Amino acid sequence: MTFRQRRLPPLHDILDDAVPDIDKAEVQEQIRLIEKTLADFDFPAEVRDVHHGPRMTQFGLKPRADVASEKIKTLDQDLAVALSGALAEIALPTPSYPYLRIAVENYHQPNVKLRQVLGSTAFNQREGALKIGLGLDIFGQPVIIDLAALPHLLIGGTTGSGKSVCINAIIASLVCTYLPDTLRLVLIDPIRVELTKFNDLPHLMGPLVTRSGQVLEVFNRIVQEIEQRYTRFTQVQVRDIAGYNQRAAQAGGEKLPYLVIIVDNLFDLMTKAPADLEQLLTRIAQKARAAGVHLVLATVRTHTDILSGSIKANFPGRIALKVVNKAESQLILDSAGAEDLLGHGDMLYKSPETSRLQRVQGVYVSEAELDRLIEFWRNA
Repeated sequence: MTFRQRRLPPLHDILDDAVPDIDKAEVQEQIRLIEKTLADFDFPAEVRDVHHGPRMTQFGLKPRADVASEKIKTLDQDLAVALSGALAEIALPTPSYPYLRIAVENYHQPNVKLRQVLGSTAFNQREGALKIGLGLDIFGQPVIIDLAALPHLLIGGTTGSGKSVCINAIIASLVCTYLPDTLRLVLIDPIRVELTKFNDLPHLMGPLVTRSGQVLEVFNRIVQEIEQRYTRFTQVQVRDIAGYNQRAAQAGGEKLPYLVIIVDNLFDLMTKAPADLEQLLTRIAQKARAAGVHLVLATVRTHTDILSGSIKANFPGRIALKVVNKAESQLILDSAGAEDLLGHGDMLYKSPETSRLQRVQGVYVSEAELDRLIEFWRNA
């Protein structure tokens, strides 16, 4: 299918500007308080490095030669009092970072805007078939992921943690970046709350799926689509969608669009037909990457009966927003940490490329921005 709209949404008309950075005077005051507090306890140290992020500012300290970093680490409560209770954590030096790190929660925490990430040099220079602007890291640098490389993404978080905002931002990022003949979407929202607003997007392969009874039928059609794509690949002797589209471009033929299936509230679906759904999800996830089909699953419940071993094994890309306890963090990330997040889009991202967790403040897309974006595509 070819769409007459050959123009992507103009970011300057659709998305809001970022708010100004934190006042430099505020950071200087925090430096003064940190150094004064340590000196008062006879542990003098100098702030040598500052990285300002959206939720926290990280200060790199070099203690005096006769002061052990481990001793400063015991002053976390005293520093928190001096900084009005805003201290987040103290981390010891590492081979890759020679300073003692003190992460301090910012007094003022403006939302990270999608335009900050999509309009960044990092986003424009990043290669990838399905780039998504996820947010900013603790240093204030854009975090961009390529869904095509993951190849699937699992998102978990408690109510109010920012899970739905994260899903909205992922969809907005994709439809700001890719035309409908390059990207098609399947949206599944059994609660009928979060994703109904996207029903007019021309990227959709069909209407928003809201009835649990439709889901197995939709997933069976996706399995058929994957098999049909593999048949095409065999016919032209290529291994994957990238090779097929390259051949199509050379021959002047029609390219295959990437297909992204986004499920909001996996928990509700798994309560209806867990065995059948798990089998289909596993089958799709195992065969989908080469076919250009990718899954994004989000759940507010993180129990083992929802996130089974077979599902987790096929979803190496993970996002954990704030969860209730360490066990839930372990279930999503195979690591603790998400129980200590601050909420409101504060997340830990796990890439299949590394075992290191990356802390990210997710982008926030307002209802007004979404309305303008959907209106743009409605009139396309």
